[in-house]
Amino acid sequence: MTPFPEEQLDSPAGYLPGYPGMTLQLGKWTIIRKLGWGERSSVWLVYNTSQPLEFRAIKVLTVAESNGATGMNELRVLRMDGIKNVDIPQLLDSFQEGDHLCLVFNPHGITVENMRKSNMDGGYVAAHLGKQIASWTLTALLSLEDLNLVHGAIAADHIVIGELDQGDVKTADPVATVDYLTSNGVLYPLVKSQPIDPKGWDSTWNEVATDFAGKTLFLLNMGHGKPQSSDALKAITSSKSVPLAPEVLRGQSLGSSSDVWQLGWMIFLLLSGMPLLDQGSYINSPVESLTQSLEAPGLENRLSRNTTIAKEDLESAASLLRSLLAADPLLRPSLEDLLDNRWIQEGDLCSCGWCQADRVKN
Repeated sequence: MTPFPEEQLDSPAGYLPGYPGMTLQLGKWTIIRKLGWGERSSVWLVYNTSQPLEFRAIKVLTVAESNGATGMNELRVLRMDGIKNVDIPQLLDSFQEGDHLCLVFNPHGITVENMRKSNMDGGYVAAHLGKQIASWTLTALLSLEDLNLVHGAIAADHIVIGELDQGDVKTADPVATVDYLTSNGVLYPLVKSQPIDPKGWDSTWNEVATDFAGKTLFLLNMGHGKPQSSDALKAITSSKSVPLAPEVLRGQSLGSSSDVWQLGWMIFLLLSGMPLLDQGSYINSPVESLTQSLEAPGLENRLSRNTTIAKEDLESAASLLRSLLAADPLLRPSLEDLLDNRWIQEGDLCSCGWCQADRVKN
């Protein structure tokens, strides 16, 4: 059991032991707060030391990833021709901070996972938000498919809501106090992650559909991105938080159908408030455990925990999930097929409200 409440700063991976006031890139950037962290990096809100009103988010990869395939792969993908047509944070700069690769972006808001967890009781999002997030993710995946790319790590904590401006940073909650912990004779700063929701957005698990439709989403974590080819399987990287599709686990194939499968896993989490399966059980026997978890009426019963799913909508949601999560990739719908799925179409709303009203009439 690690004594660190967030990233394990004394791990061999080598996280940056950052803290507010620390400077990066030879003093150009000063850290304000930590926005978040993951298996391979931590993300920091910074300001330009010579231009205090210029704010950026800097993703600092661990030492292991900075020197490994994932870090270099993320940098390569972010520099690809055509990547600006995809709703991802655009790379503004990159630099080395000691042994760490650092990627500079405009700062963004909270993740969809943060929004899901705002439901303290059930851990799920309202059904209409599940549809909207699924519809938006499908559009992003289609854009990646146009570039012959597989994302490889579709998850609620890899989608952020909105960009931050000066006002958002100035009116954010105060930065948490930094604590310290000594491990093996080394003193480490313990900095709490404090993501910022753009001012006035109040992104919550049950917000109004038209309010959410007016927000911009961005897909994170391109370090897992790979071209759709058999060679990509040789360099595939797994994630503790995002399981790989059965065919990828077996080393058989990697394609957009793998992203379709992860889309299904994410939708189930958003609608039910819990993972479809324990990852350990899934990895040990992916086909058998998947088959059991998708059986009726068990799947419907788990979805029915979400009190916002109408009875007439439950069957279509379960049917969609069974198709997305099929163990055989040939049985899954393609990204193009999903454009015609009514459940996902209902999430394709604009903020005016008229399209929603028309669908209710029909």
